[in-house]
Amino acid sequence: MFCLLACRETKHKQVPAKKVTKTQLSHAKKAEGYVPAPHVQIPIDTIYPAYILTAGVSHYDEVDRKYARHKWVGLFKANGHYYVAATNVAITTAHDVILDEETQENTGWEVSPSVKDSTILLISGLDYIKSGPVIPFKLKSQILMPGNAEHFSYQNIDYTLYATGKNMATNGDLYNVANYKLYLKATINGVAYNQQLVYISGFDDAMVTVLFVGDIDGDGRPDLILDTSAHYNMERPTLYLSKPATGKNLLKVVGLHQYVGC
Repeated sequence: MFCLLACRETKHKQVPAKKVTKTQLSHAKKAEGYVPAPHVQIPIDTIYPAYILTAGVSHYDEVDRKYARHKWVGLFKANGHYYVAATNVAITTAHDVILDEETQENTGWEVSPSVKDSTILLISGLDYIKSGPVIPFKLKSQILMPGNAEHFSYQNIDYTLYATGKNMATNGDLYNVANYKLYLKATINGVAYNQQLVYISGFDDAMVTVLFVGDIDGDGRPDLILDTSAHYNMERPTLYLSKPATGKNLLKVVGLHQYVGC
């Protein structure tokens, strides 16, 4: 679940790191197929405060080599335990199995943290995230269909993730959901919170997926990593943290990164 695809191409960022031929792009588009653009609404700022990356090989326009100069921390897993630790990040040229399929070129970028344990997420730009262990919350399901809910408790506070929408699946459709909304609710110090985390008008054989639940920013409240993609050939890890949340919000989106697979 935590390992993103080895070959990707983003549609919302263009970083002209390398020259790619028209033939390479043509083969890439044919291999990737059609990627629709359903309406996706995430409560966001105009500019995210954080850079988000995952380890592995990405297309030339998804990663800027300058990112290696940033100060990074990562959420890692080792022997069943999760932790946050500072890490260096190397970004080196790599073979892109899509764009470089018919050539000997290496137009991709490989993101490699210096910490060698399993990488959940790499984060830059948030000085308040400190090193230390992180206790995950185990959910029965990482995908919440409309009408489903997941309950968990932390620091004597009960939280509920729940989803609404219209399930229109017929004839064996895997996921055919319209007007999907995912919420997080809790009552803290007598104040009731019920925050909409994401809205997606429709999906193409994919669903919002809960990748991780745990206190990443160290404030004693749970944070989330969601894959907010609406398409089976796309992944969009999105980081929600509780520490910067204000008003009636339990969480705030601080960064996301979009990848498209083979």
